[in-house]
Amino acid sequence: MSDIEVGSVWTFEENKEAFEVIIEKVVTIDGHIVQLSYTLPSGETIKEVALGYFLRTFRFKDDSEKELLEGYLSSLKPEVRAEVEGRKDDSAKERKHSHYFKPTKEFDEIDTYLLCRIWKVKDDSGALHHALKKMLDAGKRGNKDKLKDIREARDTLNRYLEIEAMFESMEDDK
Repeated sequence: MSDIEVGSVWTFEENKEAFEVIIEKVVTIDGHIVQLSYTLPSGETIKEVALGYFLRTFRFKDDSEKELLEGYLSSLKPEVRAEVEGRKDDSAKERKHSHYFKPTKEFDEIDTYLLCRIWKVKDDSGALHHALKKMLDAGKRGNKDKLKDIREARDTLNRYLEIEAMFESMEDDK
């Protein structure tokens, strides 16, 4: 990331007042910026903060600067990103059934459709998404009870299986 270098100036806004910080030092690991030191307008130098802290601390005046840095963060390997964000990396830790765990720190909240996107649930009919939605909120929506929602999810999954069987049969006939 060549835009963050010693001597570069970054503009931020706080309480509707713009101010600039000057990058004094850049710390890298394998060519990735993980920490930096900067000088505030008061002349105070803030030493070696994690780049993620830098991003969270200031509101950027120019969204392009924030997008540039966030794009940079998202391109990093998990262990380097953890260092950049000033936190421990737990991604290397062995976890039983690790494929069931997905990172969600990018989202403030998550709904069934985003969950399906994260887990890459592919279903042109929408039946799997619908059944999952019913199971996740079984008995919590409207006046239906939990068992009714679960039965409806089962019916939706049965319909999904019927549709898949129809298409498999059509493929076999070719």
